Amino acid sequence: MSSDKKFALITGASSGIGMECASALSLSHHILAVGRNAQSIELLRKRCSTQCRIVFLQSDLTEPEEAEAKLTALLQQSAYPIEFFVHCAGAFSVKPLRVLSAQDFTAAFSLAVTAPTLLIKVLMKKRINQQWLKSVVFISSIMSEFAARGYAVYAAAKAAQDALMRNLALELSPQVRVNSVLPGALKTAATAEIFESCEQKGIDYYAAYPLGRGNPADIAAAVSFLLSEQSAWITGQTLRVDGGRTLRLEDLKLS
Repeated sequence: MSSDKKFALITGASSGIGMECASALSLSHHILAVGRNAQSIELLRKRCSTQCRIVFLQSDLTEPEEAEAKLTALLQQSAYPIEFFVHCAGAFSVKPLRVLSAQDFTAAFSLAVTAPTLLIKVLMKKRINQQWLKSVVFISSIMSEFAARGYAVYAAAKAAQDALMRNLALELSPQVRVNSVLPGALKTAATAEIFESCEQKGIDYYAAYPLGRGNPADIAAAVSFLLSEQSAWITGQTLRVDGGRTLRLEDLKLS
């Protein structure tokens, strides 16, 4: 195991897009995974390179200040130089206006905006991370730019996340680059119910996708590009990885 490897901090690394990102980055970096389920660490180890060190920080990102304190304590106690931060953690839900509550917005914005902001603040402290941080990627959604019935909370939180990305890209330049990847719909544990409902109704969910079905590995490839030196002159940008879905706005009905 290489002792000079830096770490990539990945939230939501226990499944879906986050796990694919961890697997891809494990070839060049050790992984610091932040999540709620400590048992998922073994599955993550199986997906990552055997030359990669996996460190797990158990924390609920809907409690941002607690997550900030835990990351601060961990980095003060151990030398984990964090070079990349990928924020994959998210909660997907579809709720019509009539059942929305303030708590729905509080939880969504805590996860999408407040938590990553506080984690990045920790990583930018010289005495804690010694200015190792070089690049940040947020996993947003095409719903941050478009609309569908029932997506008010999810879309608003992702739109706010993209606004955060642009502002941090300016504030943290030139030391740190900050970008967002906007995936189209992917079948993961979080979205399985919607896909299964469509299948039961005989609906081809990907009929409106010019390139057909995508998978989390497609998103991980885009993330790897934005973290690499190949994108050294790219910051403050949103990269859609949606199989061409947003080319067909006249029938953009995701719910």
